[in-house]
Amino acid sequence: MMDMTFEFLKRHKGEIPEPQQELKLSIRERALNMFSNIEGLDDIKEMMLRALESPERAHTLLIGPPACANSLFMLEIEKGMQSEVYFTEGAATTKAGLQKFIEENPHKEIIIIDEIDKMQKQHQEGLLTMMERGEFTTTKVRNTQTVTSNVVIFATSNSTERLRNLYLVDSQFLKS
Repeated sequence: MMDMTFEFLKRHKGEIPEPQQELKLSIRERALNMFSNIEGLDDIKEMMLRALESPERAHTLLIGPPACANSLFMLEIEKGMQSEVYFTEGAATTKAGLQKFIEENPHKEIIIIDEIDKMQKQHQEGLLTMMERGEFTTTKVRNTQTVTSNVVIFATSNSTERLRNLYLVDSQFLKS
């Protein structure tokens, strides 16, 4: 995996304490501060912050029934890091749309897909390739185009039944 740091955590002083104070806070305390609008779920808060701070691409999938705060986590990430995040709904997401967006917005570091299980399976396939290799490749009438990207995927799902297959779930995502 490509080595990558998320500088946006350092740029968002409102979400993260001053550097001297940050050194004194544990990962759990920083996670509780970052996701303070969400009640409970402290272990998930810590896991999410670890994924955000990871030097490597740490794709993250939160799985759970409706009303279990999965989307709230994604909204908190988007709110705190707006300029680096692209938020989309799974039902409205296509491989071509993601590829075009990534190509036109290379500064985006995170793509959040809410309810990825609602994304059509053929588009999940393209997303899986991007997660594995860090690139999208399309071919149209003998014209092949490749878009390379280091974006990280954060996603939610109500269940794993409608995901492309368990390979997608088991191999590419950290799960809550």
